[in-house]
Amino acid sequence: MEKVEIIKLLEQFKKGVIDQEEVIKKLTSGYVDDLGFAMIDTSRYRRTGVPEVIYAAEKTVEQVTEIAERMMQRDIPILATRATPEMFESVKTRIPGAVYHPAARTIVYQPVEIPLVLHNHTIHTSSYLLHIFHYLIQSCLSFLSTKNPT
Repeated sequence: MEKVEIIKLLEQFKKGVIDQEEVIKKLTSGYVDDLGFAMIDTSRYRRTGVPEVIYAAEKTVEQVTEIAERMMQRDIPILATRATPEMFESVKTRIPGAVYHPAARTIVYQPVEIPLVLHNHTIHTSSYLLHIFHYLIQSCLSFLSTKNPT
């Protein structure tokens, strides 16, 4: 839990909005947001450098949109796989910076620019790494679709 979230939690307790049990539950519940239909590992990106991925194929448009919005609120980069154009249209109403890659069927959003230093050169990852990642996905999909089944 981030410092700002802890302060909010303590302010809610001080005002009587939540009780002591709720404070304890939230502080000890770990780093997962339970949306009822999906669990978001909100600390994965900070722990591993690899963000949570939304597997959109088995979710509704509304569910994908809600998950993406929650991730954006927590500054977690968004990668939704097997996404439809309808899902993207819904997501971009709440996350205007989201990008859809039709060949890869992915929705992506990088909330903050993270500098990457390679050989003393700073590269801004907000677009560079995501575009390379999606190029690789598209290349793999293209390769797999042209392979003859054996």
